[in-house]
Amino acid sequence: MSVLKLVGGLLIMAATIGIGKLAAARLQNRCRMLFDLQQGLLSLASQIGYADLPLSRAMSGAAPAAGSAAPLFLAAAGALNEGQGRTAGDIWQDCLSDWQSGLRDKDIQILRALGPQLGLTGREEQLQILELTRLALAGQEKEALHYAGNFCRVWRCLSWGCGLVMVLLLL
Repeated sequence: MSVLKLVGGLLIMAATIGIGKLAAARLQNRCRMLFDLQQGLLSLASQIGYADLPLSRAMSGAAPAAGSAAPLFLAAAGALNEGQGRTAGDIWQDCLSDWQSGLRDKDIQILRALGPQLGLTGREEQLQILELTRLALAGQEKEALHYAGNFCRVWRCLSWGCGLVMVLLLL
């Protein structure tokens, strides 16, 4: 019977530690995603400002710099190539809705605010809008890094503690 208790205790500890690591990874993933979005927006601004490319080609050109956010830029580029009489802002909104990112609502709202101005203004205004969006995301990233720095450790320690308490209660 003691071997079963030992195996059960190890399984409980493994499960709670796994849950803690998963929660910490989600916090770190948000930080990475916000950074990648900023890099994608910087590259998009370069593509528009210096290469003077159409928005669909600029989006696909910005995708490699976007890292984990590349699917968003590639989906928008593909939809822009298809066109179908939709504005770039509508396409951006649809791509944001379909994209699974792990970002918070406030982060998505910042990206949604970019949509209505996307492709409707001159090059200089586009660059300003992209920079303002990037700066807003940088603020969110700073907040996310602070939050993750505090709570990743908490989740890991809490998972160990909860697992240990559960094992002790069940023994």
